[in-house]
Amino acid sequence: MSAQNGISSPPISIDTLTEALENSLSVIRTGKDAQEAWKELANDVPGWIENHITAEHSIPSASTIDDCMLKTWYTATGKEPDSDVPIAWKRRSIVGILSELVWLAIFRLAKFELEDLKDRYAFMDGVMYGRPDAIVTFEGSERFIVELKERTGFEYKKYVQKYSGVISISPDIYSQMQVYMEAVDVEWSLLLICPADYSMLQNTMRNNKKWGRAYELPAFHLEWVRKDPQHIEHLKGRALKIKEAVETNEPPEREYNGIPVSFDGKKNWPCGYCIFNESCTREYGYGDR
Repeated sequence: MSAQNGISSPPISIDTLTEALENSLSVIRTGKDAQEAWKELANDVPGWIENHITAEHSIPSASTIDDCMLKTWYTATGKEPDSDVPIAWKRRSIVGILSELVWLAIFRLAKFELEDLKDRYAFMDGVMYGRPDAIVTFEGSERFIVELKERTGFEYKKYVQKYSGVISISPDIYSQMQVYMEAVDVEWSLLLICPADYSMLQNTMRNNKKWGRAYELPAFHLEWVRKDPQHIEHLKGRALKIKEAVETNEPPEREYNGIPVSFDGKKNWPCGYCIFNESCTREYGYGDR
């Protein structure tokens, strides 16, 4: 672990990582090394897909620990959803599984060393389980986790505009990374996030005088996240509350107001997108949580 005055610093600079990945992207379709990376990718596809299909997900899971606890309880108790997940979300989920493999091929081509992953890693002695996208080293660095994400242009634009980072832009991702760091026992995790709608976002930004007609949208954004013991303790508390609610069959308090649509007709997050919204509001009404 690199450190100065006893304070841990990221294993590798963002500039070094960006250069390595951009170089790999520029040659991923040509050259002998690229061919080997694609062959390895092809070999990984069946096992990667099988793991996603057959994986037993804990409730809560690393990716849902920040969801409304009532929603998580509904899921855990087998309640029938009031509505289905949008088709577009399902398509993005499937494409995301395959795009993770492509990114891992790019990491290999950039000379990252990827560990063989276990089927799952325990958090809180098995209260939760999870599996990071990758555990890697680079040029002799300490081990770190890589978390690969595709998000909407609206969210990705905030990263490009240098908001305060993943902890405020995508708190669900931040929590997921904290669970993985605790489970794998590493100090650092690298977030690689890219837009699901690259061309549309770039064209939209080019129409803004702030960016200009020649603006080139970054293909991806990298950000280091350090293990946060206080946040991990918070997540442990949430996980135990959900576990107790499921075991006692007593629903936890909902954490939002249940109102799906605002006065201007826009859907509210997260209630407007919750597949249990009708049941929630039928039981608890609107407004007070």
